[in-house]
Amino acid sequence: MTGGGIGTLDYAGARTPKQRVRRGLLGWVLFIGLAVMLIALFQVKGRPYAPITFTQLTSQLNRGNVQSATLSDTEIRGQFSKLVPLGGAMVQYYRCTLPTGLSNNLAFIDRLTGAGTAVRFENDQNVLLNVFVPFIPWLLIFAFIWFFVLRQLRNSRPAPTAVVVTPATAAGEGGA
Repeated sequence: MTGGGIGTLDYAGARTPKQRVRRGLLGWVLFIGLAVMLIALFQVKGRPYAPITFTQLTSQLNRGNVQSATLSDTEIRGQFSKLVPLGGAMVQYYRCTLPTGLSNNLAFIDRLTGAGTAVRFENDQNVLLNVFVPFIPWLLIFAFIWFFVLRQLRNSRPAPTAVVVTPATAAGEGGA
C-alpha cells in the first residue's frame, strides 16, 4: 500500500532510489567495459610488422641482414639489421608466415643462429584463451542489449491501474 490514499494498491511495486541508481550504475559499467573491450580488440599491438614472403626472408638471411627472429608455430617475426626496400616502403620489422612444421625444424633454426640472428620462441597454444577470449566482446554486446534495450522496453509498459478498496466496495454494495 503506497501513496494514493487509504486502501490503494500499487501492483507495479515501488522502486527505491537506491535500486534505480544501482541498475543505472551497472548499465554504465557494462557500457564502459564494452567500449574498452572493443578498443582493445581493434587496437594494433606492438610494432608495425610488414608482411614479407619466405623467399624475401631467406634472401635477407643469406645477406646477414636478419638481426632478430621470434618463432611461433605459424609465423616468424623479427627485425632486420638495416632497412630493406620492399614493396616501395622501407621495412625494418617483418612478419612471415611459415610452412607447417618449419618452426620445429632444427636445420632451419641452425641456419638462423648461424647467420648471427637472435632467436626467440613463442608458445601460443593456450586453448582456453584461444576459445574464450573471442566470446567476451559478444557477451558484452548481448549484456548491453539486455540492460539498456530490454530494460527500457520493460519500463515503457503502462503501469497497472490502482484499485481503490473501500468498505462499501468490499462488501459488494455499490461499484460498477
